[in-house]
Amino acid sequence: MKRLAKIQRALKSPKDQKGYGFVYRKASDILQAVKPLLEEDNLTILLNDIVEEIGGKYFLVSEAGLYGSDGNKIAKACAFAEMDSHKGMSAEQATGAASSYARKYALCGLLAIDDSSNDPDGLEPKKEPTIDRAVDEMNAASTMKEAQDVWKKYPQFQKYVELIEAKEEKKKSLTK
Repeated sequence: MKRLAKIQRALKSPKDQKGYGFVYRKASDILQAVKPLLEEDNLTILLNDIVEEIGGKYFLVSEAGLYGSDGNKIAKACAFAEMDSHKGMSAEQATGAASSYARKYALCGLLAIDDSSNDPDGLEPKKEPTIDRAVDEMNAASTMKEAQDVWKKYPQFQKYVELIEAKEEKKKSLTK
């Protein structure tokens, strides 16, 4: 277990994937990051999927196991994903999606990676409003309504000369 703890402390697997307003990591990202650490201690991770019926529903159960060079299992973690039909997916695609999901979370469990929905890394970083952004949006407005919406959106900058001037210029250019 000391070798597993060493890997858990050293592992860095950032969320580099982006989509649907989230940043995330895939199982392949985790495996790529952990392989050099496994090599240092001559360890192996094996992934295994099985299908189980529980309460009339089918689940793909993925096990991530950490093995020593002697073949003995050091630790394991499992994760489940319901094998539900997804609109527009074939049965094979739905099975693959369930496998990818379950494997990722099995690896997260084994390697002590927090990937929960309340993980602050899971959300796109909020962009703090700036006067420059307010001015840029004002300059980009193509109608008076858009310019008014920008003005209302940034009440904290309504006393800034830059935004006032941008608003006046926009007003002149749109009323010509």
